[in-house]
Amino acid sequence: MRYSVLFIILFYINIAFSQSERKYARDGNKNYFDSLFTQAEVDYRKALDKNPSFIEGKFNLSNSLFRQNRFDEAELVLNDIINHSSDSLLKSEAYYNLGNNFLQQQKLQEAIDAYKNCLRIKPDDEQARYNLSKSLDLLNKQQNQEQEQEQEQEQDVIATAV
Repeated sequence: MRYSVLFIILFYINIAFSQSERKYARDGNKNYFDSLFTQAEVDYRKALDKNPSFIEGKFNLSNSLFRQNRFDEAELVLNDIINHSSDSLLKSEAYYNLGNNFLQQQKLQEAIDAYKNCLRIKPDDEQARYNLSKSLDLLNKQQNQEQEQEQEQEQDVIATAV
């Protein structure tokens, strides 16, 4: 009898703590959808203070960091999710967001790799496929421009030598 009462008390204490992390996450979601990304970040961090393994809180935190153009911090959070989550759908979404993060910074090869990893997990993700194609096109254009600049520099060197 004593053990069952103790179990019930611990159960309700656990619920109380988990509700507070979810409350912070809900507050963060509201702020995020109201475009208050800094306040959303604060709320998600509070949720993670309550439960550091709250993976949805980490994912939402990465989104709020991304929207604040804090790409390096968002990348760290996304990599943490990728490395520590056993949920393949969440990993796929983290790779997708990582690709968007890199694309925004014009780190095209990294974006391509992230979208490919997303598609390895979730091959039917059409948005990832589209973004992969877009990234490949941008990389090809970038490489062509670099080649043209190199050829122009070589021609300038030859012209000045003559």
